[in-house]
This record gives sequence, C-alpha cells and structure tokens, in this order.
Amino acid sequence: MIFVTSSGNIGESYCFIVKKYFHLFKNRMQVNLEYRFDLAGYFFLELITVASFFVLWIAVYKDQDSVAGFDLGAIMAYYFLAPLIGALVTVELSNSLGVRIKDGFLSSLLIMPIKIWLLFIVNDLGRKFYPALVTIFFYALAGIGLYFLTDIEFDLNFQGIIFAFLFVVCGLFLGYALDLSLGFTAFWIDDIWGFKHLKYLAYSLLGGLSFPFEFLPENMQTVFNLLPFKYMYYLPLSYLLGNRTAESALSDLLGFVFWMIFAAILAAFLWKKGIKKYGAFGN
Repeated sequence: MIFVTSSGNIGESYCFIVKKYFHLFKNRMQVNLEYRFDLAGYFFLELITVASFFVLWIAVYKDQDSVAGFDLGAIMAYYFLAPLIGALVTVELSNSLGVRIKDGFLSSLLIMPIKIWLLFIVNDLGRKFYPALVTIFFYALAGIGLYFLTDIEFDLNFQGIIFAFLFVVCGLFLGYALDLSLGFTAFWIDDIWGFKHLKYLAYSLLGGLSFPFEFLPENMQTVFNLLPFKYMYYLPLSYLLGNRTAESALSDLLGFVFWMIFAAILAAFLWKKGIKKYGAFGN
C-alpha cells in the first residue's frame, strides 16, 4: 500500500495516473490508424445513410409541405446532422467488455494496477477519436459547400450549439454507464453477440435516430421523453435545430443526473456481484 504524505506527492501520483491512461488512449488511436480502410468505409457508410434519408423524405414531402411541424428543410437538417451527433455519442463498449468476460481474458486485466471500467472507456475513446474527426471534417466541408454553392440554410444559433454540445457530453457519459451495465451482464450469460444489435435498436427507435419524437402521438412522446435514450440523439439534435429552448434545459439536466446515477449504481452492483462468481480456467 502506498501512503501519500505531501501535496507534491499527491500531484505526482495524479500526474502518473493521467499519463498511464493517456498512453492507453494513444495506443488505441494508433491501432485505428493501422486499419485506414475502416475509416474510409465509415465515411462512405455515413454518405450512404444521409443520402438514403434525403431520398426518402423528398418522396414523403412531394405531396405535402409539413409533417408534425417539420417542413422539408427542417427534417433534412435533422437527418443530415444525426450522423454527426452519432459519431460523438455512440460508444462500443459493451460488446468488447462482454467478450473479454465471456472468454476469460478479464483475468489478465484483474492483476494490473488499473480500473477495469476506466480502461475500457479510454480504449473506446481512442477507438472513436479518428472516426469522429473524419465525420467532423466531412460536416465542415459540407457546411462550406452548402453555404457557397446552394440556397439551403440551417437555422443554427450559438445558444442551440452550446446546449447541443452540453447534451452530447451528457449522452456520452450516460452511454458509457449504460454500456458498462450491459457489458457486465456477460458474467451471467454467454450469448453476448446481441449486445450491439440490442443497443442499436434502442438508440434508433427510442433515442430519436429513426425519427423525431414529434412524429409520435402525445402519450407516446411522454413515455419516450422519460427514457434515458433521448440523450443520445433526440436532445442534442432538438437543441441544435432550435426545437427545444433553454427553458427545457434544467429539467433535461435533472433527468440526466437521475439516469446517470441509476446507471452508475447498476453498473457497480453488477460488477461486484459478477466478479464474485467469475472464474477463468486454462490448461
């Protein structure tokens, strides 16, 4: 056990911890650069996704001017910006964590002087760093092109951008807490391959990726707004496009605090219960 006796030693200890996890983050980024085609594929997939939504909604608005208060420009802005939000808030933690628990690789990590949950979060941040940069670069180019080459304008304002960024951060934190909880269920189940699909369905249908909540009946909107998944897509997009104002921010932040505490307690509970029964045996 290490006893810290001075403020200088405390500072050095924190500095060492930060450097340790920063190196893990940097190593994961470098691994991503070894698979450059994955970045190109990710970029191409984003283009296909955006283009498909545009074709769909142009057909829908062919015979009408508005759907649930959204005109064609507003709905195209919503789906155009959704991949940008997704690149920032989407995490891929539960599947990799579940595989390491199921296959017994967790044993080698337990003897290391690191926090297991923080290790996986740092690794995932390193994984998503370059794809997020590629997506932001694409949107910067697209925004410049739309401004100079077309008459299409997105009604963005500084306040909306600030609130959108705030709830992107909230969505990222909440996403990691939920992913840890989901990944720790691998202590009890073997079929963890479905984690990614389950999460995609939840975010897509309940988080505002497939459609804005305004498309739903009023009673269903109430239910969807009570769930934690709205922090992944719907809230950042709503604030970014001005569909939600500063008056809603306090209640949305209180909801985030509730769900964050709930998800963190659930993850800690599953970890403590699961690690007690965990066993990995080799030859």
